[in-house]
Amino acid sequence: MENKNFIVAIVLSVAIMFLWSEFFAPKPQKTKQKEIKIQKLVKKDENKISKIKSESNSIDAKSIETKTYPEKTGIMMNNFLKITYSSKQGKISKILVVEKKYISKKLDMLLAKYQNSFFPNNPIVFSKEPDYEIINSSKNSVTFFYENNGIKIYKKITLGKNYEINVEKTIENNTGKSLKINPQIKFESLFEKEGLFNSYKQKFDIFVGYKNSEDFHIEDNKDVEKFLKQQQKIDWASINYAYFTFAFVNKKDKLFLNKDTSLSLKENRVNLILNYAKNKIVIPNNKKETFKFTVYAGPKDISKMEMLGCGLEKTVNFGWSSFLAKPLLFALKFLYKFIGNYGIAIILLTFLIKLLLLPLSTASFKSMNKMKLLTPKLNELKEKYKNDKDALNRETMKLYQQEGVNPLGGCLPMPIQFPIYIALYYMIKNSVVLYNAPFLPVWLTDLSAKDPYFIIPVSLGVLMFLQQKMMPQQTDNKQAKIMMYTMPVIFTWISLYLPSGLTLYWFVNTLLGVAQQIYINKKYS
Repeated sequence: MENKNFIVAIVLSVAIMFLWSEFFAPKPQKTKQKEIKIQKLVKKDENKISKIKSESNSIDAKSIETKTYPEKTGIMMNNFLKITYSSKQGKISKILVVEKKYISKKLDMLLAKYQNSFFPNNPIVFSKEPDYEIINSSKNSVTFFYENNGIKIYKKITLGKNYEINVEKTIENNTGKSLKINPQIKFESLFEKEGLFNSYKQKFDIFVGYKNSEDFHIEDNKDVEKFLKQQQKIDWASINYAYFTFAFVNKKDKLFLNKDTSLSLKENRVNLILNYAKNKIVIPNNKKETFKFTVYAGPKDISKMEMLGCGLEKTVNFGWSSFLAKPLLFALKFLYKFIGNYGIAIILLTFLIKLLLLPLSTASFKSMNKMKLLTPKLNELKEKYKNDKDALNRETMKLYQQEGVNPLGGCLPMPIQFPIYIALYYMIKNSVVLYNAPFLPVWLTDLSAKDPYFIIPVSLGVLMFLQQKMMPQQTDNKQAKIMMYTMPVIFTWISLYLPSGLTLYWFVNTLLGVAQQIYINKKYS
């Protein structure tokens, strides 16, 4: 029993440390001087880009006095996105997710964008995007035009399949000289709107990937430096917001991660910069060059991301628990096809897992009952060898061997169940299937969010107490009695802010455990 309590204590400690880091660790601090620092960085960046490097036979990318056009706006829409655009900077001002499953959330993907930036930010010739005029528009595309000092720019934005946004920019050089340019894609994000794209605290991250090869996860500036040393060419790069992502893909050529890409852990802010080439590109006089990229702006839906054919589905990352999380996700989606309700699918999945672990849990309950029967003999040994611990341990192990009892047998299901809980947590945290997925009206309307009334966590605590009460215990084991009262309280506290889909699994699993315990106790009474 002491061994059992030791293992329980270890598992409990790991669980508390894990959940503290995920849910209760201090949030990123926001300094009072944040805006001043940001403005200085922006100004510094603009000055750097606009610096003139004159050459006799070419024009470098530089600041040119720009002319303006009156602002005009419009809307593009398909079954997944509704986009509002403006001729000012040729920008998109709103990206509303209108797919049926998410429409009630009223999600605007651009709310995750830093407030002073814009999208799509694709500077090529000038230090910043100019104000365009609109020369063509339809229900799913718009073309902007700008002309100045012999340079013509055509910027076309088209809604593609699903959550794809295709951006195409053509530069026509009629300056009389060659034009040196450094085309880039920029996206700056500040993750302040907690609860919009997920139901619990989450930090952003960056994934960069290559088709048919390993992806690279970037969580801080050290990872940026590490990646630049290893490999620069990439097929795509994404900024992830829990269940959603902004991914940039160049279907024709490779992209290059810019060394000025940065992540601020303090402000939970990311600045992603991608280059089309390592060095500057030269457009000869009277020639033009076209640059394209595709944006995937929406939920991390594996099936939809797979349609891009570049490996973007790797952004659904389950970490070390992939070997369990992926089969669990497959089973959950399979059950949902027949039932149409993810809450019921979770309950059935719990039954299936319990059935698979039934032989092990049954053996565990039997072992605990045998241990209870041995309690009088163990107490005799403790009294007989109370002054000789070595002899006590030796005789105790001999008694276990004679009776065919494994003292750790009652603890085995716990180390096996714990990885399943972790895998389910990462599956729910990273897979969008449970986001805004209802189980019961009014009460559980989003299985990725916590139980709003804490009904399941409190019920779980009551069940755990009953289960502890029903388990065979040594009558004089004070540690076991302490655990019986403290464990339900601790696990209830832990489960208060967990996704309700996970606590639903936990509750049903515990309920089945209580039923099994009743049967075993009756059988071996």
